[in-house]
Amino acid sequence: MSADVESPPAPAPAPAPTGSTETRKKGPLDELVTGYPKLAGHMEIEPEATIFRRFGGLNARNLLYMQSDLCSLEKKLIKREQEDNRSRDSKSKDYALDWYWLSQSRIEEDREQIDLVLEMRRLLKEFSES
Repeated sequence: MSADVESPPAPAPAPAPTGSTETRKKGPLDELVTGYPKLAGHMEIEPEATIFRRFGGLNARNLLYMQSDLCSLEKKLIKREQEDNRSRDSKSKDYALDWYWLSQSRIEEDREQIDLVLEMRRLLKEFSES
């Protein structure tokens, strides 16, 4: 035997105010669409009610990946510095001693070390700002 279960009746809509000649005053949120717009408006009016997720786990994961990238780049840079130091080319030997010669390598064929330094600089800036 199965019994039919009836849903409870839906509540009746609230009656419109009667006997008042005044129109309802508009609030600051009345014109905002329900959802994110109205929620953002509420947060503006009551900042103490504002709560945002920090994504701590994702931020930590991102920093770990960036750290890994920097470690890999560091190894490549050390290897390239050692190769340039052992080079017979006097300019390559000077890269570790004089920024001028290293920076000038950008316009020559031997630009691997300066490219690594510039990439390291970009990643370190991004890492430090995270």
